Parts: sequence; structure tokens; C-alpha cells
Amino acid sequence: MSANDTVYGNKDDKNLQTLRDKFKEDIAQFGDKDPVIVRPAGETTHERIMDVLNAAAAAKVTKLTFSG
Repeated sequence: MSANDTVYGNKDDKNLQTLRDKFKEDIAQFGDKDPVIVRPAGETTHERIMDVLNAAAAAKVTKLTFSG
């Protein structure tokens, strides 16, 4: 999983703790008014998308949208 050219976790890391921590840091710094935008690559599995959604939920992300 990567965001802004930074890799968070590896393919076997279902918990994505580093991504959860990043979400929490960003919310603390910028607030939660802007959404997290999920833009999965074409080869991304549904399971991995669920891992990202679970990480966002655990970090208390309140706004999330998908982009193609």
C-alpha cells in the first residue's frame, strides 16, 4: 500500500499499522474535514482494499471516498 510515494506495510501486513498511524497523525495535524481518497491500482485485490478501509476505520477516519 502506498500513498504520496510512501509505502505503508507490505503485502502480508493486513493490519497496516503504519498506515493507521499516518491517518491518525494527519487527522491530529489537519483535522477531519477533508476526505481520505482511496484510488486502488487496477491489480489491487478486494481483500487489500478492505485492509485499507479497516485501517481507516481504526484510525477514526470519518470521511472517505473512492476515485478511479
